[in-house]
Amino acid sequence: MGNYNSACRTNNFEVRNEIDFVNQMSNINSIKVVKECSGFSITADGGWPQISQNKSLNNVDITIDFPHLVSRYLIDGEVAVFMEIGLEKYNNKGVVLVINNKGERKSGKLIEVHCLIDTIKEARL
Repeated sequence: MGNYNSACRTNNFEVRNEIDFVNQMSNINSIKVVKECSGFSITADGGWPQISQNKSLNNVDITIDFPHLVSRYLIDGEVAVFMEIGLEKYNNKGVVLVINNKGERKSGKLIEVHCLIDTIKEARL
């Protein structure tokens, strides 16, 4: 087995409360939140975070469901698309998870991203 290397990125998405969202994301190591003109995007190296340090509990590590944490801030009708492209030895993979503000999620191969978005995204009026 070789070392697994990956790069992760989300789409641009809009959130309900920008200040609360940025404050919550600042508690999570290994991610970068970028303010775009059309909302926010998040990047990470080495996979999406699964552990965060709780600063109010003397930096105790806690397990998190990162996509669900982000989904709580999404506006109605918005989805966050978590994409990961990785390489281990000679095998590569592209995976995607799509989640809406209700916590409903679909996952699959990166090539299926548009079909997954269509099945979970609410119609915007």
